[in-house]
Amino acid sequence: MAHLPPVGWADVATKHDLNELRSDLHALEERLELRLTAEIAGVCTEIHKTARAMTITFVAATAAIVTAIAALTNLFG
Repeated sequence: MAHLPPVGWADVATKHDLNELRSDLHALEERLELRLTAEIAGVCTEIHKTARAMTITFVAATAAIVTAIAALTNLFG
C-alpha cells in the first residue's frame, strides 16, 4: 500500500463503484450506437437520393445528345 497516494479510503473506488461505472458506460455505449445507426441511415438515404438524381440527369442528358445527333444526321446526312 506504500505505492498509493496519501488519500483517504473515501477516495478509493469499490467494486460497487466500478459496477456502477460499467453500467453507466454500457448505457452510454448503447445510446451512442443508436445515434450512430441513425446518422448512418440518414447518410445512406442522402447517398441514395443523390445517386438517383444523378442517374436521372445522366439518362436525360444522354437521351438529349442521342436525339441531337439523330436530328443532325437526318439534317446533314
